[in-house]
Amino acid sequence: SSAQDTRGIGTNSRDIALQLWFIYLALSLICFAGLKLLGLSFFDAICHTFATVSTGGFGTHNESIGYFNSQAVEIWITLFMIICSINFILYAWLLKRGWQRWKQDEESKVFLAILFLATLVVAVDLTWVGGDTSTSHAFRVAAFQVVSLMTTTGFVTADFGTWPPLSDQILLMLMVIGGCAGSTAGGVKLSRWILFVKSIKLQITSSFRPARVMQISLNGRHTSDALRIDTLFLVGLAGIITAVGAILVSLMEPSLDMDSNVTAVLATLFNIGPGLGKVGPTHNFSELAPYTKVLLTMLMAVGRLEFYAILALFLPSLWKNY
Repeated sequence: SSAQDTRGIGTNSRDIALQLWFIYLALSLICFAGLKLLGLSFFDAICHTFATVSTGGFGTHNESIGYFNSQAVEIWITLFMIICSINFILYAWLLKRGWQRWKQDEESKVFLAILFLATLVVAVDLTWVGGDTSTSHAFRVAAFQVVSLMTTTGFVTADFGTWPPLSDQILLMLMVIGGCAGSTAGGVKLSRWILFVKSIKLQITSSFRPARVMQISLNGRHTSDALRIDTLFLVGLAGIITAVGAILVSLMEPSLDMDSNVTAVLATLFNIGPGLGKVGPTHNFSELAPYTKVLLTMLMAVGRLEFYAILALFLPSLWKNY
């Protein structure tokens, strides 16, 4: 759910929904027009528009975006992956000239800062450790993969499975973080991680100053205790599901190495697409056993529906009371 207050951009849920649909359609048309002008066929342009705006990652070629070998196409798709991973409510506010909301939005600022810093570190790592002799190429592939994985789009232009360990670990971290709340991106969502970190800081401070009354703010507004508890619970639940999923996959697929095992769970649970190792960008999940695919399919459903809807099916007490 979005961390933004929707009051002021519509009189009711129907008006807000219509505005968000208009924004989604407008972004899709602009993205499609740009890809068509950059030389893609109608079929490729429309498919990659749907996959980019929805941060879904579906491709019409095995090489994904790398098939086109076009820096202009990569830049255009990178731009829209970023745009569509920012809270759509902010765009609705922009239509209402709500610039103050943009200034107050903490999540989008942190999101862009992480993308910039991660791209910089990965590019330097590729140049100094990975042996990439072209700095411009290192920044090109680093920027695309960092944005693609953090937005959970899953497009690829390079085999990042062969990158140095530091770069792989950064990409792994970005997979878990995900995009902003209220966007099409998957993952835990950045607003929850911000609240998670602030809650830890609050708890540590409270242990030394128990009499002091403190509050946590996000995007310029105070958060409730219920929201903080829900955030802590969901982050913890995501960790538990990842750990249990990794254990089950290791039992079903004893030949998989640790990177392949864990990232197979992360890539499906957070709807990313490619992982590392044997489920990396140059591989797929076809070699896994049928029962492993069933488990990973269930994880995709759990992650896409924000955990609660699927997990509620396993609580018979809810069936009786509700």
